[in-house]
Amino acid sequence: MWLAAGALDEAADTLDRADHFLDACGQRYAEGLLLLLRARLLRARDEPVGVVRAAAEKARALSASHEAHLFVRQAEVFLAELGRPGEPVDPVLLSERVGRVTH
Repeated sequence: MWLAAGALDEAADTLDRADHFLDACGQRYAEGLLLLLRARLLRARDEPVGVVRAAAEKARALSASHEAHLFVRQAEVFLAELGRPGEPVDPVLLSERVGRVTH
C-alpha cells in the first residue's frame, strides 16, 4: 500500500521487514512476490528499465521454481507492461499476450 501511495521509503522499509520474517519463519512461498514488489519499487524510483526488468525476471523465475503460479503470472504481466527496450507498449498487444489480470 505504501508503494501505491507513493511512499517509496516506507515501501522499502516494509519490504525489508517482510524479508526478515521470511528468513525468521522459513516460509519462502511469497519470496517471489516480494521480489516483484521490489521490482515495482525500482520502477517507481525511475531506475533504468534494464534493472527493473532483471529484478522482475528474477521474481518470475523464483516464483516458477516455487510453483507459485499466481506470482509468476503477476511478474509476466509486469514484464509485459515494461515492454521491450525502446518499444512503446501497445495495450491491445499487452492484453493479447497476458490476458486481463488485476494487480
